[in-house]
Amino acid sequence: MLPGTAGAQTPSPLAEWQYSAGVPLRAYFMPEAPKWQTALGMGFSFQPDYDGASTYELVPAPSFDVRYRDLAFFSAGEGLGVNVFHGRNYRIGLAATYDLGRKLNDNFRVTSRRRVGPTAEAKIFGEYVLFPVVFRLDFRQALGGGYDGYIGDASIYMPVAGSREHRFVVFAGPSVTFASGGNMREFFSVTADQSHATGLPVFDAKGGVRSVKFGISATWFFHDRWFVNGTGAGNHLLNDAARSPFTHEKTQGTFNFTLGYLFGGALP
Repeated sequence: MLPGTAGAQTPSPLAEWQYSAGVPLRAYFMPEAPKWQTALGMGFSFQPDYDGASTYELVPAPSFDVRYRDLAFFSAGEGLGVNVFHGRNYRIGLAATYDLGRKLNDNFRVTSRRRVGPTAEAKIFGEYVLFPVVFRLDFRQALGGGYDGYIGDASIYMPVAGSREHRFVVFAGPSVTFASGGNMREFFSVTADQSHATGLPVFDAKGGVRSVKFGISATWFFHDRWFVNGTGAGNHLLNDAARSPFTHEKTQGTFNFTLGYLFGGALP
C-alpha cells in the first residue's frame, strides 16, 4: 500500500475521496506513520469548463501533499487540516479549504452569468475502514466570497489492483454529491435578468442531490521515490442540476495526471 496521498490536485470535478486515496489504509501496512511525509508534483487536468458544460479545458495542476504523522496535513486537494479523532480504522477531522469558483468564458449560456469568485470553505469529514473498503462523508461550508451554502459527498472506495511490492496501486469507487439551495442557486439558477439577456427561461434551482460520480486513482512508483499518478472521474448531474437551462451535458468526465517525488517517510 502506498503511504499517503500521491495525486491530490487543485479542486476539480474529481470525487472528494480521490484527494486522499489510501490515507485511511496506511495503518494496515505501516507499523507507524512517518513523522513527516511530503509529496510534490506537477501535471495537468483535462476537465469541463464548468458543471454542465459541453466544452473542456486543459489546465496546469500543481500538486503538493504534506503530512505530519496521523495528526495534520496540508494538501492541494484536502486543504489545511487536522485529524481531531483518529485510530487504526477511522479518522474524523476539520480542514480549511477552497473552491476556485467559475470564470466567465465565451460559451453562449454563461456569458450573461456573473463570475463566481474563489471561496474559502470550512470542511468536516469522517472516514471509516471496513478493510479493505473505505467509507467517507464530508461537508464543505462556504465562508463568503463566491457563494453561500454547503456542498458535501458520501463515498465508498477500495483498492482494486496493485503490485506485490506495493509500488503500484489502483483505487476505485462511487460517490454522491449533495448541495444546499444557496450552492445550487449560484451555479444552476437563471435569474430574470439572465433570462432577459439570453432568452433562457427563469429557473430556480433547489438544494438536494447534485450528482453521482465514479472515480479511479492509480499511482506507480517507477524509480526510487519518483511516481506518476493518474486520476479520472465520470460525473452525472441529477435533479435541478440536470434540469438547469445552463446545463449542456448531464454527463462529464475529468482526467488528471501528475509526475511527482516523495520526500521522507517509508517507501512503498
